[in-house]
Amino acid sequence: MKNINFLFICILTINVSFPQGTNIASSEQFCSGTSSLTFNNVFGGTNSTSVGCLGSIPNAAYFYLEIDEPGNLIFTINQEDTDGTPIDVDFIAWGPFTSISDADTSILLTDCTACPNNTEDPTFYPYAPDKIADCSFSASPSETMNFLNAMQGEIYVVLITNYNGAQGTIDFQQTGGTGTTTCDSSPVCGNQYYDIGGTTGPYAGNESTTINPYFAVGTVTVDFTTVNIPDSGDVFTVYNGPNNTFPVLGTVTAAPATFSSTTAGNPTGAITFDFIVDDDANSGSGWVADITCTRPPTCGSTFYDSGGAGGDYSINELETITFYPDNPSDAITATFTFVDLQTCCDLLKVYDGPNTSFPLVWILSGTTNPDPFTSTDPLVL
Repeated sequence: MKNINFLFICILTINVSFPQGTNIASSEQFCSGTSSLTFNNVFGGTNSTSVGCLGSIPNAAYFYLEIDEPGNLIFTINQEDTDGTPIDVDFIAWGPFTSISDADTSILLTDCTACPNNTEDPTFYPYAPDKIADCSFSASPSETMNFLNAMQGEIYVVLITNYNGAQGTIDFQQTGGTGTTTCDSSPVCGNQYYDIGGTTGPYAGNESTTINPYFAVGTVTVDFTTVNIPDSGDVFTVYNGPNNTFPVLGTVTAAPATFSSTTAGNPTGAITFDFIVDDDANSGSGWVADITCTRPPTCGSTFYDSGGAGGDYSINELETITFYPDNPSDAITATFTFVDLQTCCDLLKVYDGPNTSFPLVWILSGTTNPDPFTSTDPLVL
């Protein structure tokens, strides 16, 4: 029998969200390239602390980058809410540092009365006394961030604020400069995942890696294109969650192999890989995998089974998908335009709430489209 659970979410309040790093030590890494990178913002909070050129740092999200090719790097930063409306974005960047630990020790979250907006004095930064690489504030939803004469291996930390306070996303894109960044030291969405030996060396012992999605309630898919683990005593286990206490998705033994996280029992959407070796001399070249991250289903989008718009769902499928409203306290309406499930054995269950303990409102099977249904929040009844 096949079961697909469909969950409505109706949450009255979400006060503060911390989907990205909320301090220097937990900064999220990002990499430059020709395409833009999108991250969830932090929303719903306040902070009146003056830092650098910024009069306050409400809903601060922290990121960092590591320099690969030396040179100048110019980034455009944009912020918008969940409706796609541009909202104010400001930032301060520090560096260079030798590591995140060095940055965490060196950065002082203090006011700098001498520090202007970079548009007022484009030649002021970098400001060596406070290691401020660049800083800008305005009511604009777009800012330009510059790193000058960056050298290979240097680390820079970026703090981005959300003065508006609305839930939304932050978009980075390198728009100028000859310098580049690398994410080889940290597997992230859009990058590749290697064993500790990298692209050329063998693996060299136990290692554990957790990969998080960029989007809250998103998921991660890891496609192994190369796997060379010749010793059966070296075990490579995959877990659906942020650590190895979560359910096992399987083991990696050969390529091609694909593993995807789900949010069922794993609200982070993270996926964890634990590689345990038996410490004998038999080792291999390890693995290479591509990492992709998915956005969660959103209001206004079309929800398909795993076969997509033109294919069939797979056999022995058990999947739970959660839909969140665009705004706290909103409801969700689902209108099915096509249903084709095996009558005897395949079920699509719909629950009015954040998990399967909430009321079961539909059990779909066969080919009959149900009437539209709008979620409610039983917690307020």
